[in-house]
Amino acid sequence: MDGRMMEFVMLLEKFLPWALVLLGAYLVLGRVSPELAPQKKWMLRSAGVLLIFAGIAGPWLGGKKAGVEWMPYKPGILEQAAAEGKPVILDFAAAWCEPCHDLDRYTYTHPQVVAALAPLNRIRADMTDMEKPENIELTLKYHIEGLPTLLFLDGGGNEIEGSRVMGFIGPLELVMHVKSLAAKAGASSQSGAAKPAQ
Repeated sequence: MDGRMMEFVMLLEKFLPWALVLLGAYLVLGRVSPELAPQKKWMLRSAGVLLIFAGIAGPWLGGKKAGVEWMPYKPGILEQAAAEGKPVILDFAAAWCEPCHDLDRYTYTHPQVVAALAPLNRIRADMTDMEKPENIELTLKYHIEGLPTLLFLDGGGNEIEGSRVMGFIGPLELVMHVKSLAAKAGASSQSGAAKPAQ
């Protein structure tokens, strides 16, 4: 799904419930032709009630999709991942950040994204309270300028050059980004192995 289609789906998901509620209210309140038979008016009002219910309950009945599972950031977790030599995706997010919720809703639930991020330690730094000492420290250490921000750290715990993502990214774009980082890491490890010891 390309960027424009993703934007369309996001808008549709946000505004369709409201459209259903408004159309249902229009039908329930009897804003239909007075020439209609009472039986047809009753059917239209019943349809209006169903539309209102669908608009209100639909988003909750859809359920939550399975997606990327995150470990919460805590002091020492990045050092532990580096000691294991495992690469990390570090997601900076906050409860008040709408694009962060869009990542959770659209990107992190995509099966290809779940598969692409599976080999990484997936760590989320909750930046909801920006005044927390550990959040201030993380912001300064990684030069976080806005949310959401995704950092990719190599097996040694260092940020991979050119890997940072700021703002919303669609699922397929994220998969391509992760694959390009993996290819770059594979190429650099092969060239490192080919270099003679000094």
